[in-house]
Amino acid sequence: MKDTKLLRILMPVIICAIAVLIAAVMINFEPSRSTPSNIYEVKVGALNGSLSGLAAVDDSGWLYFSVIADGKNHASGSMLYRERLDGTEREKLSRDDENVHGIVVDGEWIYYVDGSDRYKLYRMRLDGRNREHINNIRTTSFDVKDGWIYFSDTNNNYYLYRFNTENKLIEQLNEEETSFITVVDNWIYYQNECDNFTIYKMRTDGTERTQINQNRSSYMNVIDDWIYYRNIDENALYRIRIDGNGNEKISSDAAKYSINAIDDWIFYSNEEDNRYMYRIRTDGTERKE
Repeated sequence: MKDTKLLRILMPVIICAIAVLIAAVMINFEPSRSTPSNIYEVKVGALNGSLSGLAAVDDSGWLYFSVIADGKNHASGSMLYRERLDGTEREKLSRDDENVHGIVVDGEWIYYVDGSDRYKLYRMRLDGRNREHINNIRTTSFDVKDGWIYFSDTNNNYYLYRFNTENKLIEQLNEEETSFITVVDNWIYYQNECDNFTIYKMRTDGTERTQINQNRSSYMNVIDDWIYYRNIDENALYRIRIDGNGNEKISSDAAKYSINAIDDWIFYSNEEDNRYMYRIRTDGTERKE
């Protein structure tokens, strides 16, 4: 996790840059007001290890994001780009035949899943060089932390594994169907599909497995001491403390695909309004489109 002083310095720049990025994407890829947002499924790793959904930021001032190829249908493919925080440069990093999901920036690498290649996990350098498939891993949910890839293995009942990118060690951590993996401060947070889609956590070595809530949950993100998630039954945005206390609804919106945090704002895609991006304060106030 990066120094908090650096985070405070960069935060206003990042917020402004993301606003510019959204405007640029809308202009260059021409989605109409009646089509879903074309900013999709991106994961921050380098800046603070917990921000997910809108854009990834590396140490040299690049934003990483993916865009639906036709601006409408994710099946048409999703392309990986990067752009300078000041909006001066934009580069396409993925190939035309790739369908990019779930971007994570960790160190000098970008990790992502290619939906067009049976959801295999790939990585490339930050400038797009040295693209490689990682150890035959296939997954629909993953996170990367300190050289370890935590992933649900589609080849083995979606059980949770971790893979060391240096020594190639692979370890199985549970025997539960696992989704929505987020790794923060030596804890893995995940949706346990074997226990009514509730939220669990465990240490990164697989110990101290603990159930956090009783609600059927999805699209979650861990921000400070809170887990923000979609309550499946109520189709609403909730939060709960990482120790399982303080469960509360903060919005009736159907947050989907991405729940992100910048400063004290939560950004999310509202399924009930054509997946447009909304924001709301972390305490549930000041909801804005």
